[in-house]
Amino acid sequence: MRGMSKPARAAALFLAVLTSLLALSCGGGGEKARKSGEFIVGLEGSPSNLDPRYASDAHSVRIVPLIFGSLLAESPRGELLPDLAENYEAPDPLTHKITLKSGITFHDGSPLTSKDIAATYRFVMDPSNGSPMAGSLKALERIETPDEKTVIFRLKELFVSFPYQLRLGILPERLAVKKDLGEELIGCGPFRLEKIKSGEEISLVRNDFYFGGAPKLGSVRFRILQNATTRLLELKSGGIDLLQNAVPPYSVKFLEKEEGLSVIRAPGPSYQYLGFNFDDKILGNEKVRRAIAHAID
Repeated sequence: MRGMSKPARAAALFLAVLTSLLALSCGGGGEKARKSGEFIVGLEGSPSNLDPRYASDAHSVRIVPLIFGSLLAESPRGELLPDLAENYEAPDPLTHKITLKSGITFHDGSPLTSKDIAATYRFVMDPSNGSPMAGSLKALERIETPDEKTVIFRLKELFVSFPYQLRLGILPERLAVKKDLGEELIGCGPFRLEKIKSGEEISLVRNDFYFGGAPKLGSVRFRILQNATTRLLELKSGGIDLLQNAVPPYSVKFLEKEEGLSVIRAPGPSYQYLGFNFDDKILGNEKVRRAIAHAID
């Protein structure tokens, strides 16, 4: 079973690394970050959309889980873990029942209820809204909310990967029915959105009322640095504290020798493929394609 996409797994790894660093309150340029209570992350590109119903690129999915809670979360190893859910059960292959944790509130102070879950998922299910997640919910027939803490997903056909679709960031019902939220991105994650400087940076501040306990740091700032050399110089000088997969491979061995920096390695389960245009005069020849296949180790 294919659990999650490459961006999603990269996001899970990013969150795991960030969480461990936050617990230690240190990073690459740690001294500066510790004094200001701010942790700075370098991104190689701008997130396309921080609305969880539309976020699908690698940059967006690293930030969205910090702002929004989801029913289930995922570890870097692909294990599903409870987030907003207190309990998850599947009494039969077409029924998935979630019981929500008590006492969870959104950044605006409103309580999380089953209606928020239903509204968020129903918006994504509607093809007219153009969510890139709509295809992954085609097997979902309806959502029931028998009470404020219970959500029941009814499937019309077997979909073994459905539990992985429970990682969608949840919005308050009043926002979940809207298509364009602008910067009104309210979730119940550990940080809330402070400001967006388009093409430059995104700032998050601590959610002191986070149900999992207030983060140790006061804020996380994502700086968008498209030039690889600039990212390396900023990392070495303390202008940023963390880079993930945003350094040239040749630079890793030098960074490992740099005092004050730590290089963390982790498996990156993914796949690469070559797609052939069969209409091409040369590639349309099966013998040519077979030769290419044999030539690649």
